[in-house]
Amino acid sequence: MRGGFTIIEMLVVIGILALLMGMTIGGIAAMRKTDKLLATEHLVGDVIRQARHTARTSGAPVLVSIRADSDGHGWVSGISRVPIWTEGFDGAPGSLWTCNPPITGVAGKGYKVSMPGSPPPKHALTRGTKLVRGGAADGFYLTCQVRPPLASISGGAVVIPLLVVGPDASGGPEASEATSLCGLMLRRVVRQEQELNGTFAPTTQQNTIAPFPTMPQLATWEILGWVSDTFPSGRLEVSSIDPADRPVDLLRDEPVLHASVPTEYDIAWPMAGGRWEEVGLLFDGEGRRLVLYRNGVRVGERQLAAVPALTDADETVWVGLLDRVPGGAFYADSAIIDEVGVHRLAAADPRRLPGDVKPAQTYRIVAQPDGRVEVDYTAAAAAAAPAAGTAFVAPPTVLVFSGSFNQAATAELTVTIDGRVSGRIAP
Repeated sequence: MRGGFTIIEMLVVIGILALLMGMTIGGIAAMRKTDKLLATEHLVGDVIRQARHTARTSGAPVLVSIRADSDGHGWVSGISRVPIWTEGFDGAPGSLWTCNPPITGVAGKGYKVSMPGSPPPKHALTRGTKLVRGGAADGFYLTCQVRPPLASISGGAVVIPLLVVGPDASGGPEASEATSLCGLMLRRVVRQEQELNGTFAPTTQQNTIAPFPTMPQLATWEILGWVSDTFPSGRLEVSSIDPADRPVDLLRDEPVLHASVPTEYDIAWPMAGGRWEEVGLLFDGEGRRLVLYRNGVRVGERQLAAVPALTDADETVWVGLLDRVPGGAFYADSAIIDEVGVHRLAAADPRRLPGDVKPAQTYRIVAQPDGRVEVDYTAAAAAAAPAAGTAFVAPPTVLVFSGSFNQAATAELTVTIDGRVSGRIAP
């Protein structure tokens, strides 16, 4: 009768155990590599969902940035906007408005745009709150509530600066505006109204391009936003009225305008004045896009040819400055400003991507107030939009990441227009 195992039997058992152990360890290692993809998918998806929720509930855009730092680590940031400076004009008189006491605003007190002899409020941005740091800006958002005066068709080209970020120049506020970093203003413009006769045919006057006093005219406020570029020198602007800046997917009260209306006079929701409006300017940094918002709706956007060479200098936020017309005169009525905000974008709550995962390039994702999620939106994508009158739906965008993903060194995350994120190992 045998009382033990032979050497051969023991070697066979040890071999089987080693094989099973190798398979188990290999499976765990492969699982860890696959888990990096799942962890990246969950992290990026969670940040985008939170940014989208913030944009929809606040009525203002949120910018998410996915990038690699100088050490090669991948980061995602931008769940919300970082307030640099906000002002509701509800504090004690004398802090910001010594010569211009606050009046009734949209909620509480407001600020009436300064007249001569009444210096406008200003706030100096400190080193840690400047929009431009090291010659670059992650992205920023300027916003305020404004009640413009009723626009009239006479009185010259009225300009009402709302927010201007620039140096505290010795030449006064207007000198600061001329050398500003960025800003948001209203400008009164006059357009010809659409005039149709009883048979819904254009009148003779309608076919004349240049507006004359004998023609029906519409006075409206144009929203203007800008950033200043030092190379080439000049101001890069976006307008709420310029046809070149009209978003291709702009929602309208009327789906199709009559063919008789010239493009130059087509204005969606004219801002005539006399009521409160929320206006905002988004600059998305390396995305090279300026976007104007009115009450949470995009009313103007412009794709820049290159990232502006922003000046890294002292920054002061001016509120209101001076409304004016050519010749140094001032408008008969003034705008009222309230709930001012200057925000930095793509910087809030940075989170490191799992392990050695990093993006193949810097991605900038804008969560819009209407719920859409745009990844590196470009003019080329806008050119692919359908005919006028139909909304533009951007195709899903693929983000590429490098790292140890199972048998592959790259993975892809697909982001849809409604913010859904799904991942796969790249082939």
